[in-house]
Amino acid sequence: MMLSYLEQMQREDVIEVIHKAEGSNAPPPSVFISYNWGIQDSVKQLRDRIERAGFSCWMDIGQMGGGDSLYAKIDSGMRNAKVILCCITPKYITSEVCNREVSLADLLKKPIIPIMFDAVPWPPPGGMGLAFARLLYVQMKGVGGHGGSGAQSDLELKYHDVINRIRIHCQPKQTDGIVNVNSTKSSDKTLSHDTISRNRGGRSVSSSDQSLQRQGRSTSAQLPRSGVRNCLVCAIL
Repeated sequence: MMLSYLEQMQREDVIEVIHKAEGSNAPPPSVFISYNWGIQDSVKQLRDRIERAGFSCWMDIGQMGGGDSLYAKIDSGMRNAKVILCCITPKYITSEVCNREVSLADLLKKPIIPIMFDAVPWPPPGGMGLAFARLLYVQMKGVGGHGGSGAQSDLELKYHDVINRIRIHCQPKQTDGIVNVNSTKSSDKTLSHDTISRNRGGRSVSSSDQSLQRQGRSTSAQLPRSGVRNCLVCAIL
């Protein structure tokens, strides 16, 4: 999100410093976004949502210059990516650069996810037709057509569809904002033990239950408090 704000402020110098500070050992972006600059704002929103889901993205924001340097970076970004997103519009399918990107992705046998931002015949006429003929696209055009609060809900559903397709080809990176559910194994084991003891045909009660009953407290009352005490989300909040 911070990079998105810096892009809006056109602070390419700060963005470059941040990228250098991340270090050369950082893994390359797993998602390559191919698009025409006419829909850059909409594509940035998509990119931000994908990155919040844990997938790093490569996207040319028009600040890398042109010529051989740009083509070399496009080539490197696509070769290192796990999946390619193609943001389809009428201008996209007629763009020479976009046609080259699709051809390279097809040649490298990269998984391609077409995303229809503006309607075109399917498969599109021209050089992209062969690469897209067997693919199903995500329909972004007409999102939120009924207006109101439903517009954002529609958009979120489409983002979710794109992210689910990305997950088929690569896994999201771990971030500090994601709680690892595996870290609650100890409390899960306690609950599972009590559950198993109660489910043995009513023949026995676990020792922990007997101790609680002697203290005048019921097991049903104690277990929820134990769960809350061990809840990582509550501890963070």
